[in-house]
Amino acid sequence: MKALLKSILPQSAINARRMLRDKRGLMGVHPLDVNTDVFPTEIDIDQYFADPKIDKSWNDAHSIISHVTGAENRFDGVNPGDRQAIYKLIAGLKPKSILEIGTHIGFSTLHMAMAAKTYGDDFKITTVDIEDVNAPNAAWSHCGLQDSPWALAEDLNCAWNIEFVKSDAQSFMVRKDIEKFDFIFLDGDHSSAGVYNEIALASQILNDGGVILLHDYYPNAAPLFPDGSIIYGPYYAGERLRSENPTFDIMPLGDLPWQTKQQSHKTSLAAVLKTK
Repeated sequence: MKALLKSILPQSAINARRMLRDKRGLMGVHPLDVNTDVFPTEIDIDQYFADPKIDKSWNDAHSIISHVTGAENRFDGVNPGDRQAIYKLIAGLKPKSILEIGTHIGFSTLHMAMAAKTYGDDFKITTVDIEDVNAPNAAWSHCGLQDSPWALAEDLNCAWNIEFVKSDAQSFMVRKDIEKFDFIFLDGDHSSAGVYNEIALASQILNDGGVILLHDYYPNAAPLFPDGSIIYGPYYAGERLRSENPTFDIMPLGDLPWQTKQQSHKTSLAAVLKTK
């Protein structure tokens, strides 16, 4: 039904339906405590994007991943330009413990793992998805990939650093047995209510100075790409968190030095910060 509606309705009508859904969804969410004390006040992304050592390691990793997956330039999940940005952020920030919400086909997972390998083998990535992403009928098989995320990670010699968890995000983040993380990538539930809850919960399991990175954040709820499509949830969630927490802030990564998708350099990646 969703595919049929998208083929019939103009993009403006689809955006209007999405906006109404997300505004309504957020109205019923009870306020949650957000620990803004652990957020950094700034992240010098230009430093990491321009670092020649990181750039060389990216070129080497890109070649290796492309060889293993056979589909590095495809646009399923996180687009190739965003994958490059995530790689360079990880290589620059050097987190030892990483949480990813929303594994899908595992391409962002692999890029984070390959970036982490540049500064040591003692890192751990926990990637959580509501589906069993390594099952024979999971998203990877429908996207034409030859191997599951775990098998691809094994081919890249980083499978032992990755834990695949089948769970909804919020249930996982309130578990009593999990340790805190240095870097959390939220790319699962894109509804405003879901993102609101996930950011609040993520702040409770983030190490001091750690980074929360959002995907599909559209600043000012405006289009980023030529097709005019807008995902509203992360933006509306962020605006409510701003209204409830005077030190809460979000920094969109803006335009990247390389292409992302639809011949654009724009990215929907954004980092959670606290105001100075």
